Amino acid sequence: MKARMRVRVTPGGKVRGEAIVPGDKSISHRWLLLAASARGRSRLVGLPRSLDVLSTAACLKSLVPTIEPAVEAWGVTPPHPAESHGSTWNRGGSSLDRDALELEGEGRDGLIEPTGSLDCGNSGTTMRLLAGLVASRPFTIVLDGDRSLASRPMERVAVPLREMGADVATDEGHPPLVVRGGALRGIRHEPGVPSAQVKGAVLLAGLA
Repeated sequence: MKARMRVRVTPGGKVRGEAIVPGDKSISHRWLLLAASARGRSRLVGLPRSLDVLSTAACLKSLVPTIEPAVEAWGVTPPHPAESHGSTWNRGGSSLDRDALELEGEGRDGLIEPTGSLDCGNSGTTMRLLAGLVASRPFTIVLDGDRSLASRPMERVAVPLREMGADVATDEGHPPLVVRGGALRGIRHEPGVPSAQVKGAVLLAGLA
């Protein structure tokens, strides 16, 4: 028989401070796309500088040249320093303001045709959501990525965009994704595989 042990825990003092929680990557992709394609100024605070979020930001620079200086400055600015022992305690107050990204958009009509293909890196979220964003624009855009992304399925996002009126081509169901946008129509779509990325792409296209 195992011996039983009792442990009594007595509360100590109070802990005070400010915890800086990293921004959510999934929301950040969508936040960037909406801000870049909106009319007017948007101020985004707490965006994480993860590689996939940086991929979305880099692609948007080619579609909305006016945001390039702001995105470049945000992308190279190091995030607030962490305590050496990994604490989230912030001695000097919040640093979120220093991490803010301000974008000046001209609306979806302000999106321009890029001169070359857009490199989505390893981010399937970037590729699928961008396809929905540009599906209504009257130009052709090629979305490509690295070797790992080349194996990801893309027909699940291509199918509903085609039903809406865009011309979307894949390489046997995989990237690169070639989107020739145009006038869209509303549809009712029930995806065979639940996917927040596909849902996001359809909703972004639906805004047009």
